[in-house]
Amino acid sequence: MSDAGSNGILRKTFEELCDRLKNECIQVYGPNLTSFVVFGSVGSPTYGSDIDVLLIARELPPGRMARVLQFDEVEKRVTGDIAWAERMGVYTRLSPLFRTESEMGLVVLR
Repeated sequence: MSDAGSNGILRKTFEELCDRLKNECIQVYGPNLTSFVVFGSVGSPTYGSDIDVLLIARELPPGRMARVLQFDEVEKRVTGDIAWAERMGVYTRLSPLFRTESEMGLVVLR
């Protein structure tokens, strides 16, 4: 397969993973989730790129570990998708950051 074809499959795989991740975050966090941002190397992915994601919510539990535990439900829901990507030759992992609107210094008009 050409590099262009290979890169197209790689990009499509990451797009599908990110879309699935976004949908599961929406399901788990509900209306509390105000922003879902994918950043980092996934913009120009390699077969080992992680998926850096910033989740901004109105409220989150205090402390990183409590937030990671809350995110575990999302990870469980996308486990099959990550396994599918591995079968495609893409070895990735999730690398989430969690912030509240106030931690980001956001003023949100509702």
